[in-house]
Amino acid sequence: MSKREETVRETEQLADRRDRVAAAGGEMLGAVFGFLGELVSQDQAPPPAEPLVTQVRDRLSECVEEDSAGRQRLTVTLPDRRALDALAQTLAKLMLAGAGPK
Repeated sequence: MSKREETVRETEQLADRRDRVAAAGGEMLGAVFGFLGELVSQDQAPPPAEPLVTQVRDRLSECVEEDSAGRQRLTVTLPDRRALDALAQTLAKLMLAGAGPK
């Protein structure tokens, strides 16, 4: 395999990995918001008014890109490297907590 072919293959693998991580992150955020929704919901409380939900959805839609497969992509910008470090620390703690005692 030539150096150029190897570079192309590595670039494609990196792009595939980024797509998988982005998809997994989307699933994680969906689960987090589902969890938060359960925490704030009350049996007697009425659901939010549909116009409010529509307004929020419309505003979010302004920030979402749709790819050729119809998947929605919402990009997040972290303020600096420390934010990524803090995210990594928190995710690692959650992974350890999820593993339970050994």
